[in-house]
Amino acid sequence: MLGRFIILSLTAYRAYSHKSLSKSGIFIAIVTGIIHALADSALELTLLVVFFVVGSLATKYKHDLKSKYTKVLGNGSDDTTRSYIQVLSNSFVATLLILGSLLTLIPTRFAQVGTIVNYCAVTADTLSSEIGILSQETPVLCYNWSAHVPRGTNGAISRLGLWAGFCGSFLIALVSAAYLKFGWKQLIFFTVSGVIGSLIDSFLGAFCQLSLLDSDLQVVVEGAQGERLAKDLPGTKPISGADLLSNNAVNLLMSAITTFLFAFLIDYLH
Repeated sequence: MLGRFIILSLTAYRAYSHKSLSKSGIFIAIVTGIIHALADSALELTLLVVFFVVGSLATKYKHDLKSKYTKVLGNGSDDTTRSYIQVLSNSFVATLLILGSLLTLIPTRFAQVGTIVNYCAVTADTLSSEIGILSQETPVLCYNWSAHVPRGTNGAISRLGLWAGFCGSFLIALVSAAYLKFGWKQLIFFTVSGVIGSLIDSFLGAFCQLSLLDSDLQVVVEGAQGERLAKDLPGTKPISGADLLSNNAVNLLMSAITTFLFAFLIDYLH
């Protein structure tokens, strides 16, 4: 147990020193990490740390280039620094499952499977977004492959983004396999769950999240730290989606749908 808290402390320090999280984000991440560290296995905390490190590296990877494709509006903070809301939108479902398991309200196996699925999905989604935007091909809407849209449009997909999402999901599944010693069938199951989760996020973003285009710069406008944008923002025009959810809400809803769908599915198949 001491080793888990040392790892958590080092991860929190890294987040602070690299400005990967805001102060409130670090606080919530520490609380989240403590709950993960209390699980029966070290797997849960390991997945949280792997997701955080991989996601942070992907966010900062070629950031100067990616910043040319989108325009970030909001509170003025560095758009590579994640807020507490962004921490919760990616880890809340897993944290809830672990808490339920600790309080004996949820079977431990169900909670662990759900946690693996959650991190497969959010890692796949993060890498799809952060790496996919660098694709040389023009992305298309997930529900209409003939509709080419600007990079950064909610609900847009590309082959590079799909491949990056697959790799992210596979990494989480592989780490889980190393801990739990399960076979290739389970490895495929968890990897696929993450890829489908990323696609669910794309569909939710395409239909429920408003995408705006800056009329002068011809780049997609984003809210800082996943905030919701005003639909009547001056100098912009809508590209796709309805003004129903913020990016953070889409991520949280995706993780909930994917986690419970595949956690129940693996119970049914078992």
